[in-house]
Amino acid sequence: MSAVQDPNYGRYVLPRKERYSSFQARYREIHEEKKKEREEYLSSKKKLLSIRKEKRKEGMGYLASRNFVLPSLLNLTQKHKAKIDEIKGESKENRMVVFPFRLFYKPISYNGSHLLKPQGKSIVVGLVLLAIFVFSFYMCDPASAVFNPDQIGAIFSQLFGPQGGMSSIHTWADWWAYMGNTAVPLIWETFMMMFVATVIGCLLSIPFMILCSTNIIKNKVVTGTNHVLLNIIRTFPTVVLAIIGVAFFGISNLAGIFAMVVFTAGIMIKIMFEFIETVDMNPYEASVSTGASKPQAFVVSIVPQIIPAFLSNALYTFEINIRASVVLGFVGAGGIGIEISNSIGEYKYNQVGAILVPLFILVVVLQLISNTLKKRTM
Repeated sequence: MSAVQDPNYGRYVLPRKERYSSFQARYREIHEEKKKEREEYLSSKKKLLSIRKEKRKEGMGYLASRNFVLPSLLNLTQKHKAKIDEIKGESKENRMVVFPFRLFYKPISYNGSHLLKPQGKSIVVGLVLLAIFVFSFYMCDPASAVFNPDQIGAIFSQLFGPQGGMSSIHTWADWWAYMGNTAVPLIWETFMMMFVATVIGCLLSIPFMILCSTNIIKNKVVTGTNHVLLNIIRTFPTVVLAIIGVAFFGISNLAGIFAMVVFTAGIMIKIMFEFIETVDMNPYEASVSTGASKPQAFVVSIVPQIIPAFLSNALYTFEINIRASVVLGFVGAGGIGIEISNSIGEYKYNQVGAILVPLFILVVVLQLISNTLKKRTM
């Protein structure tokens, strides 16, 4: 029986300096292979488009000439994609010879065979995450924490029902009246604020999620600039956005809407551009190859793939906004948060409880609606 040799085994066990030299040399070779494959693809595509143009000159109609070259274009595109995937696989294997990728493989020799045995990525990643968690937990200084379960119980006992002391709610009738006359109208006001903010934020995110998608926009300057802008937007916490909104629009609901529009846009752009980068590009490339403009190809081939995810994520963001809107009131940006802030500041916990009950019901209803719409669109 002849010995089996893994192609990467010899490079994997080389000394560090030689291993890195081997990695760099192979990296350059792979880069050239990818460049050559791209040039051959574009050249073949250009020839097919020339054939289509000649057919048009001979009197063939637009659709007939397009359908004449379409099978060849699709076949060319599929072969190009398969070759690119093969090159990516070779690039991945090449990376395995350098640290930290070496953690995922172990060289073994058995019965004259020299192989690289996978160590299990999940085990390595799990150990790294465990080490980070232990270090982070230690840095949080848990020894200085004081746990007071009696205080937690005392607060919860005051949330739901009448309360003495500084509270103006002394009977169950007062508690229900406060819920109906104060809490519910404020929650409805918050609901309308967040609905407007979510719709505007989702609409504003559409052009930016496209500009961030590297499979649609090939200009690295454009995508890189938009990625930087997205990271800047997502750096600002909701409270900071609310403070900026108050500075712009004063203490009003418009300040809260401004904050949540920016917050919504940041979430939607991040989620959706990553989703767009995973869609099947073959229909898009085929549409462009047959003469469609890039916007037309995007609408015809990409939009149908992303609409269900867009609606699902928009609903999910709306749910997040309802819960996040509570903190807006702490800085005077409108909504139910102002009342919660005032009630907590005055130790009127039963008023907080009267607000939490309808707020909980609203969140559950939104979740049920979201689940129903997801089933219909996905």
